Amino acid sequence: MEAMIERCAGLDVHQETVVACVLFGPLDKKPKTSIETFSTTTTGLLALSDWLATLQVSDVVMESISDIFGVSGRRILEAILNGEKIETDGLRKMVDWRTKASITDIASAINGRIRRHHRDMLRYHWEHMSYLEKAIEELEKQIDQLLSPYRKEVELLDGIPGVNKAAAATFIAEMGVDMSVFKSAKHLASWAGVSPGNYESAGKKNE
Repeated sequence: MEAMIERCAGLDVHQETVVACVLFGPLDKKPKTSIETFSTTTTGLLALSDWLATLQVSDVVMESISDIFGVSGRRILEAILNGEKIETDGLRKMVDWRTKASITDIASAINGRIRRHHRDMLRYHWEHMSYLEKAIEELEKQIDQLLSPYRKEVELLDGIPGVNKAAAATFIAEMGVDMSVFKSAKHLASWAGVSPGNYESAGKKNE
C-alpha cells in the first residue's frame, strides 16, 4: 500500500547552503509549501533542525552535490577521526591554498558536536570509501591492461565528440572491434541501444 505522509521535506544540499522545501497539510487537499535556505555550518544546520521540528516534519529526503573529498577535506576529516583539536593555525596548514572558502568559514563549518560514536561511524564510512577507491583503482588497471591490444581503436573512439576513454572502453567491451559482424550501421546502432524502436500501424504510433 502506498504510504501517505502529511508533513515531509526535501533537502537540496550544496557546498555552502541547504535549500529545504516542506510540504504539509491534510491528505485530501493540495499541500502547503514552505521553502527556506540555511547555511551548512553547524549553526545553520541546527537552525534547519529547529525549523523542521517546528513544522512537525516526520520524513526528510536529501540530495547532495557537495564534494568534501578534496585534499583539504581529507586532511580535516582525518584530523577529526583522530580526535585532534583543530585550532586556527593547524587548520591553515591543512587547507590547500587554492581552496576558495576562508579559514573562518571552514572553522565555522567544522565546529560541531563530535562524540566517540560519531568518530566511529565516520571511520567506518572512511574505511569503506578507501576500500572502494582501491578496488576501483585495481579494476582500472586491469581494464587498461586488457585494452593494450586496442590502443588504436581507443584513440579513434576518443576522438569522437562526447566520447572519452572510459566510454571507448565500454564500446569495445560491448561491441568488439570487428564491425563485419553487423549487417549495417543501423544494426550496430540497434545493438548499442541508441536506435529507439518506432512502432507504427495504420498511421498510428504505439508507445
